[in-house]
Amino acid sequence: MNALLNKFPQKVNLKGTIFNLNTDFRVGLNIIMMYEDNSLTIYEKTDIMLELLYKEKIPDELKDVAIEKAMLFLDRWGE
Repeated sequence: MNALLNKFPQKVNLKGTIFNLNTDFRVGLNIIMMYEDNSLTIYEKTDIMLELLYKEKIPDELKDVAIEKAMLFLDRWGE
């Protein structure tokens, strides 16, 4: 995926439920900067990432897959 030429996916399927993504480039930058903040725990960073990237609240039972998909999305964003 080329971040300059291709549109980012706007939705993601989490175990049969569709969630909208906030794909503004500033969200990605905020997530990257937040992960560099040593005053936050990994759990706090993960919760903040989910709040920033997903437009809807992620139910607890879908958090593991939501984190996995978020990391894949963010990794591909940087390609």
